[in-house]
Amino acid sequence: MATTPPVDTQSVNARAKGSATATRRPSATVGGRQLEHQSVVSAPERLVVVGMGMAAHGLCKRLNQIDALKHYQVTVIGKEPTIAYDRVNLSQLFTGRAPEDLLLADQAWYDERKIDVVTSRTIRQIDCDEQTLTDDHEQQYGYDKLVIATGSSAFVPPIDGIDSQGVFVYRTLNDLAEIRRYVEERRDKQNPLSTMRGGVIGGGLLGLEAAQVLQHWVWRLTFSKWLPA
Repeated sequence: MATTPPVDTQSVNARAKGSATATRRPSATVGGRQLEHQSVVSAPERLVVVGMGMAAHGLCKRLNQIDALKHYQVTVIGKEPTIAYDRVNLSQLFTGRAPEDLLLADQAWYDERKIDVVTSRTIRQIDCDEQTLTDDHEQQYGYDKLVIATGSSAFVPPIDGIDSQGVFVYRTLNDLAEIRRYVEERRDKQNPLSTMRGGVIGGGLLGLEAAQVLQHWVWRLTFSKWLPA
């Protein structure tokens, strides 16, 4: 009578490409035969979030609230050098607050939850077949689930002079720093109260915030709501 050779469960699990790991439980003896029990524990899925703004932080915060981070190995990749901050209230930097005060969470918050944060990187390529990303430093990231949370970009109206010196978009901490540097370089050092003129195109929330920022630097301000045809 032919006998069936025993199955090498360790080899089977090793061929599963790391999708699961086998853990041994104490063996038991039944009818003089020793049986070995195994249970399979799923490995955390690789969740990559492209974008390090308010939406990306909101996702991480929600995963933490519902105790779902244990199911994922989370990596968040952002273009800016700063981790997620409240960009809606950039004007509060003129009330004595520091850039760090606008952070939605400090680095320790991400570290404590084992969330990997990569800053100052731009994703240049997404390979859906291989499930990999490549950034502008040729660094590759593998993923099982991918979330694109890059947000919006400032609309620049296609009008004459829009590329002139002294024209800026207003969306990031870096934008604010560039506007400040431009104004301070051109302020009349001999007469600090001399008239400076500024203008804001756009009547949305950030447009109003930009107008408030310019009020700290200029005396004459023109505000225009842009309505594209």
